[in-house]
Amino acid sequence: MRLLILLSLLISVAAVAEIVHASPVEKPTAATSTAADLIVKLGTNSIVHFYLSGERATSVEMNVAGYRSVFQLDTCVLSREIHVEGMELVRDDLNEDHQSGTVTLNFDVGSEKDRRFGILPRAQLIWYRDQLAQAVVHRQIGPNAGFTSPLCYPDVHPNTSLERTREE
Repeated sequence: MRLLILLSLLISVAAVAEIVHASPVEKPTAATSTAADLIVKLGTNSIVHFYLSGERATSVEMNVAGYRSVFQLDTCVLSREIHVEGMELVRDDLNEDHQSGTVTLNFDVGSEKDRRFGILPRAQLIWYRDQLAQAVVHRQIGPNAGFTSPLCYPDVHPNTSLERTREE
């Protein structure tokens, strides 16, 4: 009887572990910044390179999973004040259970004057199958409430990738 109960518990734990598997998240390991760019290394070998001009980011280059892609942000209003701390790159390609071809970059933007209820605006760039599919910013509007708006006007174009090459 004890063996049956132990076996039942082991099967239940294995089933729960299988269901709760989350997408891998890469955090910054190094960053360099100049007046013209911000380069962030994430995880073991991913790199995000923001090109800056004036008060905003004008393009972003991604080196993820051995691929290099450059995306123009010419219709976007992404502040050049990009905060590296708290940045996350969610790589669906590393998730063995579910691979949809999605890569998501989350990071805080703005200055102290943009902080509301103690929270900076949080940008989210989502790539789906090598295309920038969504670019939004989440802003706090109350102690327990937020508002999401597009970063790009019109919203991101279906073909924002300037280049995609396999890094050898």
